Amino acid sequence: MRPPPSKTLAFCALALLIVSHEIAFGGVIGPNIPKGRFELGLQYRGINRQISSGAYQRELEGSDGSLFIKYGLTSLATLTGEALILPDVSYGFGDDVEGTWRYYVVGAGLQMTLWQRDEWTIEPGFSATETLWFAEGDQGCDEKWLTTDYVLLGTYSVLWNRVEAVVWGGPGYFYIYRAVLASASCSHRVWESDNNWGGTVGINAIFYDHVQGFFSFVYTDNFQARLGLSYRF
Repeated sequence: MRPPPSKTLAFCALALLIVSHEIAFGGVIGPNIPKGRFELGLQYRGINRQISSGAYQRELEGSDGSLFIKYGLTSLATLTGEALILPDVSYGFGDDVEGTWRYYVVGAGLQMTLWQRDEWTIEPGFSATETLWFAEGDQGCDEKWLTTDYVLLGTYSVLWNRVEAVVWGGPGYFYIYRAVLASASCSHRVWESDNNWGGTVGINAIFYDHVQGFFSFVYTDNFQARLGLSYRF
């Protein structure tokens, strides 16, 4: 039975309210969903990475949020996507770069099932997100961000009292590319994450076949927590 439209609209409104906090970096990591099912959701992520440009090195620390969709393309493959446009976003990078930007983000990914036996699966996945920043006024530089995640997840599913829980984790490669675009007042410079290999562990819990909450963390340089909500149609 499909959920009442009012519940769907309430969920979407809550998602928009929460996710408009800061920036979107991308990477919808998690287990596959059943064929033909569709999810709309949000996630909130902590970021604590080392990035460098030549001899210069900085710590990128903060948090971000994003809206995402997932679609069960087949019983063995799930497509993911991200898209967001926000005006007047304040952000600080290190101690010497602060300002207000408009930004546009788009991302896509694919999660597949490589092996399955009973409640166990092995699922490789990939996602990429590109973000364009346009500075307001003269207080910042235009920038382009690219993030890519490669993961190999092992998952275990269990059903308890009408709640389906999926515990998952595995190694991954998490890359960040930041380019400051050249202009009259800004010099071109490229920053890249230093240590990209790491791992991720998480749990997804689905209530009444529709509402899903999830929590995970990624470890690259430091522990970075992620949590979110989604609604499965």
